[in-house]
Amino acid sequence: MIISIADLHGRVDLLKAMLAYYPPETHFVCLGDVIDRGPNSLDCVDIMLELFDAGRATLLRGNHEHMALEALEKFEQYKGADTLDRYKASLVAYGRWMDAGGETVTEERDGFALESMPEALCRYLRLTTIEPVDIRGAIYADEV
Repeated sequence: MIISIADLHGRVDLLKAMLAYYPPETHFVCLGDVIDRGPNSLDCVDIMLELFDAGRATLLRGNHEHMALEALEKFEQYKGADTLDRYKASLVAYGRWMDAGGETVTEERDGFALESMPEALCRYLRLTTIEPVDIRGAIYADEV
């Protein structure tokens, strides 16, 4: 059985209820937006990683994961280049994520900045993928 999960936004109670409802062999396709806005984004991330590691989840990137990952990647670019332009770009990206609900994630761990983002969250963000599809839902083949 394959079940899709969308827009949890930190609602670990809904995720746990879904996991309890479906049989243990169910594969979950997470359509993104696991994080932000809700009270338990990091707990949702931990569960999604457990499912992924067990081969029971496909993790697609929603816009909230995209914003968080963009902020993290821009900060890592700044650390590698150490220029004010890169630092500014990382702050702008971080601000976009915070404005979209990211502050609820940071508050779960008494506040954290990009340099101290929890490792599980970093891993989750990097595992999410984006698959371009056409209007019928077919995945585009790579152009050679």
